[in-house]
Amino acid sequence: MTEKFSGVTLLVTHYNRSSSLEHLLRSFQSPGCVFEDIVVSDDGSKPDHQEYLK
Repeated sequence: MTEKFSGVTLLVTHYNRSSSLEHLLRSFQSPGCVFEDIVVSDDGSKPDHQEYLK
């Protein structure tokens, strides 16, 4: 069953943990959670992590 959160933005902070971020975002797919928007706020990660986010 898909759970839609219309009008809700998921805000995630990120710092040098690209694989953890990917795991977190995929964990919302499993139960079918859908947000209006997803915003990732990066707090000065190393260039390789910033590139991964793109």
